[in-house]
Amino acid sequence: MLPPLRSDIDEATRLMLSFAERTGLVSGRAGRRYLWTDAFAVCNFLGLARATGEARYRELALQLIEACTRPWVAIGTMTTDTRVGSAA
Repeated sequence: MLPPLRSDIDEATRLMLSFAERTGLVSGRAGRRYLWTDAFAVCNFLGLARATGEARYRELALQLIEACTRPWVAIGTMTTDTRVGSAA
């Protein structure tokens, strides 16, 4: 497989940084999370990290994973949780 063209990487970078801004990942905006688009974005950020060698894209992927999982972790620790047993 041929490596991606620099113009393709530049376009992907532009699109993904715009996504990060629009969805509140790197801005102060309150972002809404959508599982499918966020999962795709994680893959894109990791691909950019690999293609460019820039760690900031890996960090954005990790931030996005954190943003997506934070609400679920909070739900599991709420005092109103009536489930019994443990996940261990």
